[in-house]
Amino acid sequence: MDIAQLTPDEIQARVLHRDGLMLVIDKPAGLPVHRGPKGGPNLEASFEALRFGLPRPPVLAHRLDRDTSGCLVLGRHRKATASLGLLFKHGKIAKTYWAVVEGGPAEAAGTIDIPLGRLNEERGWGAEEIAARFGISPLTVRQRLRLGAVSPRLMHRYRDGELNLEQLMAFAVSDDHVRQEEVYENLGWNREPRTIRSRMMESHVPPSDRRAIF
Repeated sequence: MDIAQLTPDEIQARVLHRDGLMLVIDKPAGLPVHRGPKGGPNLEASFEALRFGLPRPPVLAHRLDRDTSGCLVLGRHRKATASLGLLFKHGKIAKTYWAVVEGGPAEAAGTIDIPLGRLNEERGWGAEEIAARFGISPLTVRQRLRLGAVSPRLMHRYRDGELNLEQLMAFAVSDDHVRQEEVYENLGWNREPRTIRSRMMESHVPPSDRRAIF
């Protein structure tokens, strides 16, 4: 569902919180936060109406997908935005997502250990469609989608800053979580992505195989 560009009155009516450092606004579903490659309505285009006396409009402290609605935090000046960004990066700000679903699990609580996917009514999105939507390359999309194969334990290490993105992607050459964790525990001092890929593929293909050079 796409919606029209918000007018100044409409976006000001969506302000949930305002102080000297930040704004929290109620983002509507169907409106991207950034201008896409083909243009069109977007949330940032309305930020000029949210200056409230400051010389510059606020800046996004994090992101929400186009079809996601909810609270969006904006920094009102450079220092505030940098501080908010660090809080999000290090997981100091908790996020709660609600979703409308059909049916449900039998248990009241538990863990779903599979990647999330988004489908429309007819077919799923391809890498090219996702890339065009977010202004990145199809190769980057394919690489990021591979992260769904990474062990939850290693994802926690990444969020805690013990692994960087390149290292994490190196583990994704195989979806064997046991093997991923085994390689991680035995890495030692050399944590180069090339070393990780090589060790991940030792029991599958030779390190010189093009799959191990991904």
